[in-house]
Amino acid sequence: MHRMPMSGIFELFVPGVEAGTHYKYEIKVKGGEVLLKADPYGNSADHDPEGASVVADVSAFQWNDGDWMKERHRFDDRKQPVSIYETSLEEWKSAEELVEFLAEEDFTHVELHPVMEYLDDITGGYSTYAYYAPTSRFGSVADFQKLVDELHQAGVGVILGWTPAQFPRYASGLEKFDGTPLYERQNPAEAIHPFWGTLLYNYGSPMVKDFLISNACFWAEVYHADGLRMDDVDAMLTEMQQQLDTLHALNEALPDPQLSAAMARMEKAGRSIVETVEATPAKAKQVRRFANYYLPDAVNVLQQYAKLAKQGVRGENAASIRAEVERNAASIATAFENQLDALYAAESMDLSADLTVLQNMLKGQGL
Repeated sequence: MHRMPMSGIFELFVPGVEAGTHYKYEIKVKGGEVLLKADPYGNSADHDPEGASVVADVSAFQWNDGDWMKERHRFDDRKQPVSIYETSLEEWKSAEELVEFLAEEDFTHVELHPVMEYLDDITGGYSTYAYYAPTSRFGSVADFQKLVDELHQAGVGVILGWTPAQFPRYASGLEKFDGTPLYERQNPAEAIHPFWGTLLYNYGSPMVKDFLISNACFWAEVYHADGLRMDDVDAMLTEMQQQLDTLHALNEALPDPQLSAAMARMEKAGRSIVETVEATPAKAKQVRRFANYYLPDAVNVLQQYAKLAKQGVRGENAASIRAEVERNAASIATAFENQLDALYAAESMDLSADLTVLQNMLKGQGL
């Protein structure tokens, strides 16, 4: 395979490959061990998770839901009434039966349990292992596109269950994809879900963020999904607690009193957010962005600051980074407190403006 310049992406062109062809990646890791891995971005997969990825053409389907796609933005308004029916595809004899039922009962949307290829039927679709592939249990790629198309033509929107917090452990999967913890958290003690034994995604990794954000966009664009329901509130809260524990430990190790006070505010607001969501799980959707991006990004910046301080790194760039963190810590703490306040408002707040400085620090730290 060839590594493309400046991107870190590897590519390989194999002539004559057709839809239905099975494949895996052979990865030689440090130490000489050879791993056989399924394609994380594969558009189809064997039902057996230890099997191969399968080449699929997701662009061949002819959609007939143009009218729905033009008008579905009306549901962006939170005041627009909706009636959502939650179900699993395995509960229906055929796609026609499901479409007919929803249309007759006047539901505006159907929420399907995860349709991405999953390990076993016991989990009901929540052990996703092929994030870009609809499960073959109910037909082909085109069959699922046809189902969404027919639901839209019947005036029914499609919401998909989605599991972006954790992934199952198996030899061909994401675990230690290149021989190192690439998708999961780096610290083995923090990487395993305390209840399910699955692996937790490392939200501090830009690659992992890109993988999950791209996946959400993929289902909206390629399969015309109208929304995603994110699962695993407990995993999200566990991740937040671990991040806050790290923040607490960093605070105890840093001598600067002004920075320490700001970090204490961050931790206090973060703990209160966790407690609020634990008491009212329905509020979890309001803090997803905070939990998945802003909190781990803030902790990452402070970890780099602590590393520079501990190592006594000198130089103009290092001094600039330290000064920027110290100068903006209070603004970041205020943003955390704003998120807590937002949980008691009518709608969640967008912290993008408050935390622009944080994103700039991440881009400029060069570490």
